Amino acid sequence: MNNLVSIDPWFPTWVCFLLGLVFFVLILTEARKKGRYRVLRIAAQSIAGLALMGFFLRPSVKIRSGREFILLLTSGYNSAQADSLLKIEPYLRVFRTEDFTSQSKIPTLPYAAIEEQEKNIKYVLGIGIPLPELEQIPNRKYTLFAPQATGMLKLVIPDKVIINQTSTLKGLFQATGETKIVLVGPGGAEDSVQLSRPGLHPIQLSFRPKQTGKFVYELLILNKEDSLLREPVPVCVQQEKKLKFLFLQTFPTAETRTLKNFLSENNHAVVLRSQISKSNYIYEFINTDDKNKINRLTAEALNSFDLLFVDAVTIQRLSPSEQTDLTAAVKSGLGIIIFFNDNQLLNESWLPVKTIPANSDTVHINFRNYLRTLPRHKIEVTSAKHIEPILTTGKNILAGSMRMGEGHFGFMLLSETYSLNTSGNPDDYASVWITLLSKVARAANNQSIQITSGFPIYNDEPIHLKILADAPKFYSDKIKLPLSEDQFVAGLWYGKTWAGSPGWHTLKSDENDSLNYYISSKGAWKSLRINQQVLQNSIKMNRQGTSSLSREEEHWAEISPVYFLLIYLVCSGYLWVWGKISI
Repeated sequence: MNNLVSIDPWFPTWVCFLLGLVFFVLILTEARKKGRYRVLRIAAQSIAGLALMGFFLRPSVKIRSGREFILLLTSGYNSAQADSLLKIEPYLRVFRTEDFTSQSKIPTLPYAAIEEQEKNIKYVLGIGIPLPELEQIPNRKYTLFAPQATGMLKLVIPDKVIINQTSTLKGLFQATGETKIVLVGPGGAEDSVQLSRPGLHPIQLSFRPKQTGKFVYELLILNKEDSLLREPVPVCVQQEKKLKFLFLQTFPTAETRTLKNFLSENNHAVVLRSQISKSNYIYEFINTDDKNKINRLTAEALNSFDLLFVDAVTIQRLSPSEQTDLTAAVKSGLGIIIFFNDNQLLNESWLPVKTIPANSDTVHINFRNYLRTLPRHKIEVTSAKHIEPILTTGKNILAGSMRMGEGHFGFMLLSETYSLNTSGNPDDYASVWITLLSKVARAANNQSIQITSGFPIYNDEPIHLKILADAPKFYSDKIKLPLSEDQFVAGLWYGKTWAGSPGWHTLKSDENDSLNYYISSKGAWKSLRINQQVLQNSIKMNRQGTSSLSREEEHWAEISPVYFLLIYLVCSGYLWVWGKISI
């Protein structure tokens, strides 16, 4: 059973108890006095004591009051849906957001009042509350009725774009009819895709930059009505970082030879160790002055490399101490990629993956709109940890990575990728390996600055940052940023800044770590931003809806101490006047 009265005394309870005893003594004293109106005097003294006790105890009572649910209209709302809801629930109060100006007769719910009114917002119609203001509503309980999404719903711009390497722009596009999408760079059209029917389509557009620098590509969207939409695609092209690779193999293969040549031609350092007997190895050193031979794996030797390639036979022959050192090196940042040998399964318990037999030994992969059949190992990779897919076809993961501490563990299930290179398709060969290498290698894992706010970001909106550093000092356009460290993860910091004028900007630390980011103009990427807004309005939303919520709510209401003080003064005044008259 719920309590109907609660107290919040000014003083400790025992002080109030002593005060009550004093008034009890006064009541007894008043009862012993002779004279007229004895009962009335006792009652006045008792009421005065209770009033004073009430003043110091500060009681509150539980009351029920009706809730005024809100129907909030935002841009893109369906008037028929609004009319239907008002017919079913006529008590709803209708408001609109500040950015929705087409219904001037409907009162506005200011953004500053959204947090205060969040428990009363029952329905939101349209694209929802804008993203910057949505931060004021941490626990969204309302039901969202959003319009049908069209246009670009998702866009993934590569984090790292390297000069003279093929990068891919990926997205989801909701077409209403025949649509052509063209990616245009500084030198003209780079790639295009033709959508022949309405519906949701995954798109991929490739480009190969020839210069380093900060560029704004364009995405041209042309439908059958000849409506042309131009959207900016910010691309920061970087020089490739020179990495150091170590190959450990039981015997030379065409796969490792082709990959070794590909890496060395791009000026990476390569050390290759091949086994010729149980304890004898031959070495090859390319683009490196370090000629140290690694007959046994140690943490010290491994920490000088960015990525280790090792075949399944070699990794299963490692001694327990080598396994321990290799695990420690990966957890401290080293990348490792497994080559499989003749469909041999991995059974080592210290590895983060398990392998099972697969049914097929070939796979069909779509390269730049043409289909190619490649051989694959008859192996499927499973893991108790999350696998991030890197190369897929249908539901099959052909290449992927998993995080191990600060490093990554990767795998490749294609068995003859070198055939792409030898058959005159070096760009396809590069596209197969570059994404995997950049994800798994140590240098790729050292990005200390990350913007967690989604693309696009508009002027005067918050930008949320995640930073990995020991004691960082970061600046946004030379303005120092306040940072707060994660209470559980040492060296993980969070920050917030505000977007400036449209164009390129830079985040930079005092240790020369930097990240270039782009601020879009307000009119850019409307469909993409609308979809993000709808998605974020739906996150944490009450999945069961709000129709079952009661219109009545209980809350505690404090009885004003003024009432107790007035009652005390009236009763005490009566006793004082009676005492003067009776003398």
